Amino acid sequence: MATNGNAADPASLLQKVVKVINTSRGELNGQCGLAVNFDTARSRYSIALGSNPNQILSIKPENLEPAGFMDQAKCKASLMMFQAEQLMTGPEGRMLRNQAEQVWTKISAKLPAFVTPKMFLVGIALVLMSLVYMVGFYKFLVLVSCVSLPVVLLLPDIMRGTSIG
Repeated sequence: MATNGNAADPASLLQKVVKVINTSRGELNGQCGLAVNFDTARSRYSIALGSNPNQILSIKPENLEPAGFMDQAKCKASLMMFQAEQLMTGPEGRMLRNQAEQVWTKISAKLPAFVTPKMFLVGIALVLMSLVYMVGFYKFLVLVSCVSLPVVLLLPDIMRGTSIG
């Protein structure tokens, strides 16, 4: 039995990353997840596993312990990857991919015949790395922010072909 004190205070682990320990289901032991709820009638936590947040498990408090720093980091990274995957496969992700493809197509059409899109991207990367080397990383971030803000604000007009000015 874990000595984490959560039997006396069910709220002690709520919304925290926890590690599953000493369960009869060996495949769950050692896995981390987020304690999303506590069912007082059953005296169990609802845990969203980091490997599959759609799978909610009901686990006794004595089978949970607060996750260590590395386990927390791994679990949070897994949860973020899952959320990013869900976002990219959803309608917003499809819209974002379509917009990126439109921008890529327009840029590719404007390149000279001897310049491939891959060569264009490599050239941009070399210019950016040279800037970082010449002005320093933090000044480079400020410069990129100052240049990208107007571009981001004007991008819808540029995509529509509206004249600016």
